[in-house]
Amino acid sequence: MKIFVILLFIFSSNYSFSQELSLNYSWEKNDFYLPWPSRINQSDYFYRGQATNLTTFTQMLDMMTTPKGDSIVTSRLLRTLKSIYPEKSLTELLPLIDEQINWWRENKLIWKITYCHVDVYGCSMPTVRELMGSIFKVKMLPKEIRRVLNRQDSGGINYTSSSEMSEILSYFDPVVSTSFYKSVADKFGKDRGEFVGYVMILNDKNHRNCPFISKNKGNCFINHEEYLEEFEVPFWGYVLPNEFEGFFVDDLKLVRIKYNQILIEQGESKVTLDKEGGLGCNNLSNLNFDSNRKQLLFSSLKNEFGCKK
Repeated sequence: MKIFVILLFIFSSNYSFSQELSLNYSWEKNDFYLPWPSRINQSDYFYRGQATNLTTFTQMLDMMTTPKGDSIVTSRLLRTLKSIYPEKSLTELLPLIDEQINWWRENKLIWKITYCHVDVYGCSMPTVRELMGSIFKVKMLPKEIRRVLNRQDSGGINYTSSSEMSEILSYFDPVVSTSFYKSVADKFGKDRGEFVGYVMILNDKNHRNCPFISKNKGNCFINHEEYLEEFEVPFWGYVLPNEFEGFFVDDLKLVRIKYNQILIEQGESKVTLDKEGGLGCNNLSNLNFDSNRKQLLFSSLKNEFGCKK
């Protein structure tokens, strides 16, 4: 009888726990699992959560309104090329990026590289010579990378540690890290140390990063099942102004309307700003800039749109 009571107690406890779990717990809500879209179309957006000094509010506002030649979100690969060719503008380096990406694609390396971007510990890392592709020469490489190249060319071990792999990859990495889900990007758009966090809104309407046929089949993703928070959509090499739709700062959403004009949304409040005569500046008081990074954004908005102090 005692055994029966104990078993009944265990069963009822498990049942109660299961009911509580099923009622209050959602895998999707907690981002432990997000289903892949079966297809992507031109109206879909991608998101990048960012908390580094890669871009500033001023640069992002410029990209939305009056983009200049250097109004480009860069990858590590593009920044490496800029260090090698300091006399060249960013736009002059884009053909080199495209050539390298195409070479990696043709040699079936681009997905390996992207997996290593997500998880260097569990990936099949290409060799240095494979990472060099068609645009890098040995003399361009830092001495630490040349040392690894010489070891590999001599038949030695490819990589001695994951930290060595990370250091090598950071020199060549073409991934502009993006997610298809804003809820995932939000995790990486938090303030980090001295850097202010935000989430970019990106589009690939011209199918530069993923061909239409692949989008139509939902085949633009790295499905990394161990680290689900690191779901990646390949946005390779760089982001151009026409691929940059806007950005989020906390509950503020800023999007491009047209040349010189943006829309800011916060809950039910909407404010349109126009560089022509600083139109809309008086309406900024309808928005709540109640955090440090919102205050930094507020200052950038006033400067960008010529609002009175």
